[in-house]
Amino acid sequence: MDNSFFILSKPQTAVSSFQMCTWDLGNDDNGFVEMGMEMAGNGGDTIELLLWLPFLSAGCSVSDLYGVISRDDKTSRFVFDDRVIGSEPVDGDRSMGVNITFEQYGRVTLLPVSHIETDTARRCVCLQCRVPQSAASRLYVRILIGAGVPTISNLHKGISKSTYLYDIKINQRRNMPDDISRIVGQGYGISEVEECVCMHIVPNMYDIAFVDGNMLTGIRTLESRFFDIFLPNTRGIDKDGYMIVTNRSTTRQGHAFFTVFAKETIGSKQVFFAIGANMLCSVLFAIGAIRNTITSEIRLLQQIPLEYWIAIGMLVAVVVVFFGGRIKIPWLRGRKLTIKI
Repeated sequence: MDNSFFILSKPQTAVSSFQMCTWDLGNDDNGFVEMGMEMAGNGGDTIELLLWLPFLSAGCSVSDLYGVISRDDKTSRFVFDDRVIGSEPVDGDRSMGVNITFEQYGRVTLLPVSHIETDTARRCVCLQCRVPQSAASRLYVRILIGAGVPTISNLHKGISKSTYLYDIKINQRRNMPDDISRIVGQGYGISEVEECVCMHIVPNMYDIAFVDGNMLTGIRTLESRFFDIFLPNTRGIDKDGYMIVTNRSTTRQGHAFFTVFAKETIGSKQVFFAIGANMLCSVLFAIGAIRNTITSEIRLLQQIPLEYWIAIGMLVAVVVVFFGGRIKIPWLRGRKLTIKI
């Protein structure tokens, strides 16, 4: 998959900070991509942002996260990782935006997206934002995109492991497709991105095969509250079983991030399964061999050799190990009964 992303605007507006976060849930559920943009704006203007997304298709969804990040001071502090000194709706109307003052981040206006238009033919998402007169000199917009596929990485499946290759490129003109040239001719300009932060959320069972140490700023376990804030309707996953890898770039000529994760596909349980399957086949062949020697004068169980009983016992032990952990019975009186083995 081509992972070249472009940020355009009309009028052309510099983006002081662009944050991109990919969500790979590690199962068949579709992944997500968050994008946040901080920019300067003059009061009274309308800013149009156009995002060129290589993975955009009819199965994707785009939603504004303004209602999430401006919900209350506690959520804003968690998202921006800074203490909130004060906040107030723009011109007393929360639908126009919220002015928030952080202890270190300073004053910023969180803006709602007034209009979202998706063009899958050109693989573009157009965002329109109205900037009130009383807005701060720094504006912030954040959206959530349902990718329509489990991962936007380049997935290479092997016999023993699968490799997830994230080759993210932001505003690199040498990778510019013809669609961008045509869009620029329609009055849009490619926004200069001063700082870019690229984050990947993946299951913590993944191994980090490669990451650029010059750009890496942190690896940590993802707090389950991230799911409660951004993906409250996600079910059936271990919310404490994910990590977040953060990279940062300050090159203004375009940004590139290269990160590789690996997932082991043949583990201890697969080995136990192979052993169990082999033992089961051996027992079946043995039963076929002694079938003709069975007589009605002696009890059937007494005619089975001791070695077969040992093999059957080992087979049962392998099954317990393979299916050990939890067995769920969802149909028991409408409740799930969990049995630990």
